[in-house]
Amino acid sequence: MTKFYYEGKGYIDINQIVNSISSAPYKRSAEEKITPEDEAIYREAIKGLPPQRITQKFAQKRLDALERINITKDNCQDKTAVIAAIKNASSDDIYYSGLEFLVPSLRLDAEVMLNVIYKFKSIEYLRLIWKKFVPAKLKQNKDFVLAVIKYCPQMFSVLYATCSRFVKDSDIAIEAITREPTLAKFIPLTLLQNDEICLRLVSKNGLALGKIYNQKEEILFAAVKQNGHALRYVERENKMNPALLIEALKSRKEAWEFVPNSYKVDKDFALLVVDNIDCEILPLMKYTYTKNKIDIKKCWNDDLDVGLHALLKSSRAYNYLSNELQSNPKILTAYEKAKAREEESE
Repeated sequence: MTKFYYEGKGYIDINQIVNSISSAPYKRSAEEKITPEDEAIYREAIKGLPPQRITQKFAQKRLDALERINITKDNCQDKTAVIAAIKNASSDDIYYSGLEFLVPSLRLDAEVMLNVIYKFKSIEYLRLIWKKFVPAKLKQNKDFVLAVIKYCPQMFSVLYATCSRFVKDSDIAIEAITREPTLAKFIPLTLLQNDEICLRLVSKNGLALGKIYNQKEEILFAAVKQNGHALRYVERENKMNPALLIEALKSRKEAWEFVPNSYKVDKDFALLVVDNIDCEILPLMKYTYTKNKIDIKKCWNDDLDVGLHALLKSSRAYNYLSNELQSNPKILTAYEKAKAREEESE
């Protein structure tokens, strides 16, 4: 038997994969990468066949890896030396060594195991490391799990898949979703509705507002203050608060895009924006209004009243007005007065 049929993959050449799975955990060949799923398929493909060739190759790989890591009986208990060896080792050698260089006490050491985890970047391989090498005791250590989530937020999906109790832990859940909002689908609904948790969450990552189910005013203000683009996730009725809109624009001028059109076309609101936001926002203040059933696109930096109002604040506003408005006599007069005021104040 030289071939093995695997559903979804077709026929796999046994002779070819014998070398590929023993060449490196990441490579099928020098050019082509494989995934842990591929490796699992290959292992299944050779199951039941005479194992000598495979066993010998992996045994040699393990011996070579352990030799390069170079932890001896003399220093195997030395935590500092072991951590240094891990940092200096390649991820391939860590993988192939099977962590045989770690004595039982160091296998249970959170700092040591974190340094092992830090050698791997791919979530696929981190999932393997978690399953094969991380002791159950460490998986119950909140500080250790939190450090893993900080390193790779996607590991929260592994906690979910393994029914870890830490999926319901607010600190770990917040850390995960703050760094990667898409992980909200793995977080219990009760956490995504809790006022205190939601407030902590959006205070760290305003865009997480789009993944929670809480639109209380305090939470909305915290979200847009952290990131004005969170305004896009505010429900329409809650966007009818000018103070909330101004807070969002203070954080991100580009949040103007998510301001309701009823406010965009309101000159009083435009003047309020000029009063509260840097004049650099003027070219962003675009709006559309309908006249005689025709949509007309405009920008408030082309409005005389808004331009004059902006120049009362700073002569810099002149630089952000439209070309046409910059040549307006009233604007030029206001600009000169603004410069004169600023020179006097100096």
